[in-house]
Amino acid sequence: MHPVNFCGRICAADPALRLDVSIVRRAPVLFAIVVAALGAAVARADLAALYRGGDLGALRRAGAATDEVERGLRAADRATVLGAVVAAEAAPDGWELLEPLATVAAGWDRSTAAPAARAAARIARTLDGDAAILLDIPDQRLEAIGHAWQALTDRGDRWSDVRVHALEVAAHVARARGATADLVADETVVLMAAATATDPQLRRAALELLPVPAPDALRPLLAARVVADADPLVRLAAAQALCAAVPDDDAAVLAALGTSGLAALRAMVAVPPPDVGGALLDAARCLAADPDPRSARALAGLRHAAPRPLRAALARVAADVRARRGPADRP
Repeated sequence: MHPVNFCGRICAADPALRLDVSIVRRAPVLFAIVVAALGAAVARADLAALYRGGDLGALRRAGAATDEVERGLRAADRATVLGAVVAAEAAPDGWELLEPLATVAAGWDRSTAAPAARAAARIARTLDGDAAILLDIPDQRLEAIGHAWQALTDRGDRWSDVRVHALEVAAHVARARGATADLVADETVVLMAAATATDPQLRRAALELLPVPAPDALRPLLAARVVADADPLVRLAAAQALCAAVPDDDAAVLAALGTSGLAALRAMVAVPPPDVGGALLDAARCLAADPDPRSARALAGLRHAAPRPLRAALARVAADVRARRGPADRP
């Protein structure tokens, strides 16, 4: 029944019960606003309840409501924020959540900052130039997103894993902007700036995120990392980015490494770090291409020192490099 009709004879009989008709007529609108507000509050409470209950499937389904997830990321209570972080990864327009995720990741609560940065990195991995065009993402938005995450990368007072994930987001956004920006965006600028950071985990991540093989212009910088970096994992990451171009461009790579770089590489593989199989395989390319007998001995030693599942792969890499170099190039 319409509110005005409901008032009808009762209001007429008792003036004290008469209502302002304008208020009554607005009642459906006011009621709708109240219901919407209550519904939003319930939905936000659900994110917290679902998180506390460990219902990850339901949280991922909640990611379909991108606007609601964004409100959850801006909530004051920790459970709602964490629920929204889980839901964000399943959002169909996840890139729209990269800015509020950056705000959470930049906070002082590690229990929310680290998951937010990790979720943002997973979302950013779906971004490239094709995605930016298909989703019709304005370049101004990508630029703002990139700046937010780059600023977090540059903060030395933040945790290493948060900064590493922030760097990954900034790099993927820069790559996507290659299709949307007026000027060509280059993610290697972002990465090489981080490759000289004081945090070794950030340096290593920057080098591992480089395109493989790395652009020719970066070879001197990578060779310098192979020679001078204090962290063996950073040196190995630099060697991987550089040596992945062998045997296609072995002469230029070996020239960039020079005597000191090859000596550093031989010393590096003498005691190979654990759990870096892929990096060792690419570094071995430089040793296989180098005609110096010391490199051949280092490669043979690496095949014996490497984990057993890696040894056959190292032998195949060495054989492939030597075969593709041709007889004229062999020592």
